[in-house]
Amino acid sequence: MPRTHAGSRLHILDWVEGRGGRDFVASLNALIAPTGALAAADHTWMPVGHADPTEARLSRPCEPLLPPSVSRRLRAWWLAVDRPTANEPNWDLAAAATFPGQRRGLVLFEAKAHVAELAGETIGKRLNGASNPENHARIGAAIEETRRALGGDAAGIGISRDRCYQFSNRVAFAWRLASWGIPTVLVYLAFTGDAGMGGPQNMIRDDAHWRQLLAEHTRDVMPAAAWERPLPTAGAEFWMLMRTLPCGRVSPARNRVEVAR
Repeated sequence: MPRTHAGSRLHILDWVEGRGGRDFVASLNALIAPTGALAAADHTWMPVGHADPTEARLSRPCEPLLPPSVSRRLRAWWLAVDRPTANEPNWDLAAAATFPGQRRGLVLFEAKAHVAELAGETIGKRLNGASNPENHARIGAAIEETRRALGGDAAGIGISRDRCYQFSNRVAFAWRLASWGIPTVLVYLAFTGDAGMGGPQNMIRDDAHWRQLLAEHTRDVMPAAAWERPLPTAGAEFWMLMRTLPCGRVSPARNRVEVAR
């Protein structure tokens, strides 16, 4: 059956497939150059392309991105009660990379293609009838642990389960890996120039526009000084980067493609 991909998901899949991954690796390395990390064609990433669009959930088996023991440890840190339906981040893209000193680590992407996609960055995680209260509490504690480790109030770090939850959980997972000695780069990536959904007013225009949008949406939880430099951890490097790429193959009318399954 055909499967439809649109927006940032479409652009991610097009990007990772560029010339069999060669264009992807080169452009990824350009994006993360300040960190000193390098991805290579013989490394791995998820999703791998339109034929296999599965996204990584790092707290579930995702070899060879992470050893199973680390995924289990992440899941235990994030959840008090392990249930198949429990909430955990899906990564738009996760790629292995080699960091200075020949240490293997990860580059994690949260991708957007339209202004409206940032709406999820301002809301908190709600406890409703379908939620597990123990997991709700554990997730809050995990994010608070991250906030304090990154400097807390003194550093202007305000990540929380109860506001900007999507952004907060991305930061928490990336920091946790780095604190365990796995170098990690968190990239907030915008695909610019996509007017296929909502018209030009919903389009991310360029790099300056993206930085303005993201700074505005995260100003209460992450200071501008936290971006583009290594952040404190007890283990390995942890970076947060704002980046843009021009959108690739897009249907002007519908901004989607049909992928044979």
